[in-house]
Amino acid sequence: MIKQTATTCSDWLVLSPARQASLVTSVVGIVNLSLRIKGTTGSCTGSPRQLPVADVISGIATGYPTPVSIDQSKLSATLRPDDPDQCDERTQAAPGDATNESWIAAGLEDCVAMGY
Repeated sequence: MIKQTATTCSDWLVLSPARQASLVTSVVGIVNLSLRIKGTTGSCTGSPRQLPVADVISGIATGYPTPVSIDQSKLSATLRPDDPDQCDERTQAAPGDATNESWIAAGLEDCVAMGY
């Protein structure tokens, strides 16, 4: 059993994938599970290491609770842990203002679900 409240970004970055999945599931359930795992890794890579990871996970889920149905095997490969699937680059190249709706219209629903 992982203690949600005691887990920090430092802890998250060394957890196994199975333990990361378990922690996300225990905090917010299974909606967008793999995207939330990637988004949490990205956030924790660029955040203070003592940040409570449950806060990161909850923030991502609050920002976009809707399930995203995409074929993740067709997404570009992740080159940097702090930029899952190159969401920084892809969202900067997207037309329009930086809203969830405009990014989803541009095909960036995976980045929205990851908390970008």
